[in-house]
Amino acid sequence: KRYVSGINNSRLAQRRVKDREAQRVSRAGLGRRMEQLERDVEQLKNWQNTAPPVNELYLRIRLLEEDLVSLLGDMKDLIATLLCSPEGILENCFQFGWIIILLVENEDILSIENSAANAALPS
Repeated sequence: KRYVSGINNSRLAQRRVKDREAQRVSRAGLGRRMEQLERDVEQLKNWQNTAPPVNELYLRIRLLEEDLVSLLGDMKDLIATLLCSPEGILENCFQFGWIIILLVENEDILSIENSAANAALPS
């Protein structure tokens, strides 16, 4: 509480005007904040209604992983075919040999990741 005993009437009136204005500004700020929070809640409700279920996302991830494994297998077969062709085998080895090493090394990693991902999927 503010003490007003030593203040004349005109100063007291000025103080009251300033206090009322400060309260108006404070209430306006609070009102804007409440409106923003209400808009945020509405946006979250709308997002929740339109967001895909988590199980659909897990299924999509699993399908993409299967596609990736298939594409890696196709790429490995293509590179093996290029390496085993009679013309320019030595040149192909230098050009593509490192890719096969990477594919062979990554195949174990992919199979481990796939088995871990499949174990994490809900049934």
